[in-house]
Amino acid sequence: MKIYLKVSILFAIVAAVVFALYLIKGSSKPESAFIAEEREKFVFSKDNKGTVNDQISDRAFEDKVKSIDIRLANAYIAEKKPDEAIKILERLIKEESRHEEGNPKRSRSYLDQAAYYEMLVNVYTLKNDTVAAGRAAHSREEMLAKAEELRKKEDLAEGKSFSVHER
Repeated sequence: MKIYLKVSILFAIVAAVVFALYLIKGSSKPESAFIAEEREKFVFSKDNKGTVNDQISDRAFEDKVKSIDIRLANAYIAEKKPDEAIKILERLIKEESRHEEGNPKRSRSYLDQAAYYEMLVNVYTLKNDTVAAGRAAHSREEMLAKAEELRKKEDLAEGKSFSVHER
């Protein structure tokens, strides 16, 4: 009789611990909240450092913010929050297209935009919006074509291209 009592008490304790862990996991913040907080702290730290801004550190900062934004968009996709992901991806596309102004655009920029459009295709598919997914897929293909064309020009300008049929 004592063994049954011990086993039932042990079972009750294990069940209570499992239930408590289930409640804790259910009440914790989603991953997107942690990533958004990380982004906010990172941007705030840049604003408060008072460091001398140069092109290299500014570019590194932009790349880090872009990386965090991509993680945030992926988290929203995983959490089935497509509208939030769309806002971030459209902002990334807009920022990437702004690189055109003042500086010659590199093929890498077009490849980045193509990757954002590919993510948009996935988000619109999640929303069951086939028209928007089709537009995003078309834009992705355009960006890939521009990237390939520009990469060839960049290779020629850098002397990386050669012809097999040279005499």
